[in-house]
Amino acid sequence: MEKFCDFCRRVPLQNANQARHFVEHQLELSAGTPDLTDEARKTVQDYNEDDCRATENVRNWLETIRAGMITNGADLPRPVVKDTTSSENASAHKLRVAAVFDALTWDPPFRAGGSNYRAGCEMASRSRASIGIGARRKSTGGSSFA
Repeated sequence: MEKFCDFCRRVPLQNANQARHFVEHQLELSAGTPDLTDEARKTVQDYNEDDCRATENVRNWLETIRAGMITNGADLPRPVVKDTTSSENASAHKLRVAAVFDALTWDPPFRAGGSNYRAGCEMASRSRASIGIGARRKSTGGSSFA
């Protein structure tokens, strides 16, 4: 899009990508404070500034085109802002997801065959059943699911 609105970056994308990768690797691999060069910092800063300026430039270019089309009679209404509050279905879904997450990430204090093993199996069964995953088999005392 930048080419269409005659935007020219100060930092060539190839240079920006190299500096970004260097900074990302330093942040990921260093213990404590990353060892970043002033050149890499400046390149990434200029790249980020270019991105902001490019976004503004593209927006202004598109708005100019839109204004011209409206002047020529086009009907281009702005999108209507929609209500973003969660529906009851979305809220119920979030609760089910949270229950599954809790069940999957809980670190149970029992081992197979131990005294709390059956309780853990029952908890997993209830968690799965509450969200409609699988059905408990009656024939076994274990945690098999159909």
